[in-house]
Amino acid sequence: MNCTSAFPIATQAPPLRIVVTANCNFHCIYCSQYGENLFSLGNILSERDLPKVLKIADHIGIKDYRITGGEPLLFIGFVSKLFDYLADLPNTQSIQLTTNGSLLTKHVDYLDNLPRLDLLKVSLDTIRPKEFERVTGVDELTQVMKGILCAIESGLRVRINTVVTRITLSGIWEMLSWCCDNNLSVKLLDVNQFADPGSQLWKNLYVPLIDIRNALRDESDSVCWTHGLGGYGIPMEEFSWNGIQITVKDSSIGTTYSTLCKDCPLLWSKGISLYCQEGLYNLTLTTDGNLIMCRHRADLAVSLTKSIQDSKIIRNQFCSVLDRFSNAYFVEHQLKKPPLERK
Repeated sequence: MNCTSAFPIATQAPPLRIVVTANCNFHCIYCSQYGENLFSLGNILSERDLPKVLKIADHIGIKDYRITGGEPLLFIGFVSKLFDYLADLPNTQSIQLTTNGSLLTKHVDYLDNLPRLDLLKVSLDTIRPKEFERVTGVDELTQVMKGILCAIESGLRVRINTVVTRITLSGIWEMLSWCCDNNLSVKLLDVNQFADPGSQLWKNLYVPLIDIRNALRDESDSVCWTHGLGGYGIPMEEFSWNGIQITVKDSSIGTTYSTLCKDCPLLWSKGISLYCQEGLYNLTLTTDGNLIMCRHRADLAVSLTKSIQDSKIIRNQFCSVLDRFSNAYFVEHQLKKPPLERK
C-alpha cells in the first residue's frame, strides 16, 4: 500500500503526536483527565514495542514528531530513550516536546543532551500567580518561570503556548510583554471543547481571539498566514510584534476536515453546544497504542496493540488512518479571514 499519496493538500504527512503518559502533576481546568489520550486507557503500549511502531511510521512517510502527555518530564528516562529512537530514524525532520515547565530546572541538562530537540514548548497561560493557580490547580508559577529561563540559558529553542481564557484574558498583554523581554516566541490558542471536561466549562472559559488578532495586526511589523506541518488544521496568523513571533490559533476561522467528518454530529454547522473545533490536523499515538485522528470519536481509533506482533498489519493500519487525510476540505466557521495589508 502506498500511503504517501494520501496528502493532496499538503507537502508532507502530518506530524505524529506521541502521548508518553496520561499522568500530570498539574490539574489544568480545561484539560481532560487522560491528557491527549482518548476517554480512558487500555493496555499500555510497551517500551519494547514502541520502536517497531516508530520504524513503520518512518517507513510510510512520517517525518515529524511531537512528544506530549500528561506531563512527559515525569518520565524523563523513557523520554530520553524515545528521543534516541526518533533521532535514529532515517527520515526524522523534527522532534518537539510539550511540557508544563515545572520540572525544567531539574531536567534541563537531560534535555540539553538529547540527540535532537528542535523545539521545547512550554504551556504558560499567565504570569499572575493567582490566575496561574486558578487555571492549573497548583502554586508553581515561580518554578515554571525559573525553568523557562534555565532552558533559554542552556541554549534550547523555547516557545510559550498560551491558552487564552476568561480567567487570563486581562493579563494577556502583560504575558506577551514578559515573553518579549525574554525573546520568547508565543502561540496563543483559544479553549478547545471536549466531552471531558465538558461543554459547560468551555462556555464559561471560551474567549474569541478576534480582538487580540486585530490589536496585534495594528501593532505588528509584519503579518502572514501559516498552517501547521502537513498543511492541515486551523489557518493561523503569524505576527512579528516587538521583535518576537506571535502565532494565533483561532478556531473561529475554520479548519480542515476529513470526508469521514461530513456526517458527524459535532460539526460546527450542526448548531449544537458541543462541536469539533480542531477538525483534521494531525495523528496521535496514545499511551495505550491507539492511532487516532479525532479526539472526540473513539470509534475512529485504530488499536495497534492487538496486532503488534505483525508488522505488515501495523503498516496497513497506519496507512488506513493516513488515508483519512485524503480529500481533506476546509470549513469556514463564523469569522472570515481579515485582510492582511502588510507582508
